[in-house]
Amino acid sequence: MSDRGDGAIMSDPGDGAIMSDPGDGAIVSDPVSGAVVSDRGDMAVEAAIVAPVLFFLMFAGLLVAGRSIQAKNQAESAAQEAARAASLEQTPAAATEAGNRALEANVSDTTGMDCAASINAASLEPGSIVEVRVDCRADLVAGRQATFTATAFEVVDQYRQGEES
Repeated sequence: MSDRGDGAIMSDPGDGAIMSDPGDGAIVSDPVSGAVVSDRGDMAVEAAIVAPVLFFLMFAGLLVAGRSIQAKNQAESAAQEAARAASLEQTPAAATEAGNRALEANVSDTTGMDCAASINAASLEPGSIVEVRVDCRADLVAGRQATFTATAFEVVDQYRQGEES
């Protein structure tokens, strides 16, 4: 037995293995080559390898979540705007055209989003309901795409007047 000077007692059982106390980590010398092998610092090396990978995955997840939320909100806003524009028109054809124009205006400044609307404006009598369903396909991250659907309803104004002659 020997004292290293730091309070740890080293022992040599005679077979070439040198052991220290458990608080210092295992230190073993190879009986063939005589090289001292230690597990000190292994955790730091593992952390240095794993931490950047975990950081990248977390960052990519945040990007996907943020883009998904933004695309869903954009689809909902486009549906609401299209329903409002369609409800202001006098004929079903004009309502469909106005709804599609409002949809295009709402998503035209958003890159990576392709939207289509289904507008139900069969009756534009005062008090009736216009329904707009918007399906948007959005680019997320690294070529991944997702489809977002939003539906909006708008009541045709009861006090509006018909076309002026």
